[in-house]
Amino acid sequence: MATPYIITRVNENQESDGLFTISPNPSLGIFTVHEQNINQKGFHNIVITNTNSQTVYQLSNQTTEQLKNFTIDISNCPSGIYFISISPATRELNN
Repeated sequence: MATPYIITRVNENQESDGLFTISPNPSLGIFTVHEQNINQKGFHNIVITNTNSQTVYQLSNQTTEQLKNFTIDISNCPSGIYFISISPATRELNN
C-alpha cells in the first residue's frame, strides 16, 4: 500500500474558515477541493507547499465557480505532509 499524502492548513484568516473542504484527506496525492459557500464570489489562488516551505503546486485566479469540485494531482511529489493555502486573488482587468 502506498504511503498517504496528508493535506493540512494553517488558518490565519478565521473569516474564510469553512468556505472550502478537501477530500479525501489523507489521499494518495489526488484530492478534490470543494467550495462550500456558493454565495461567496470572486477569484482565488491555490498554493500547496511541503514541510520545507517549497511550493509544489500553484494556481492563480480561479473563480469560485471553478473551485466547486476542483481536483488537484500532486501524486508526482514524495509522500508526506503538505499545506494548502486558498486565498482571495487580486485581479485587475486591462483594456
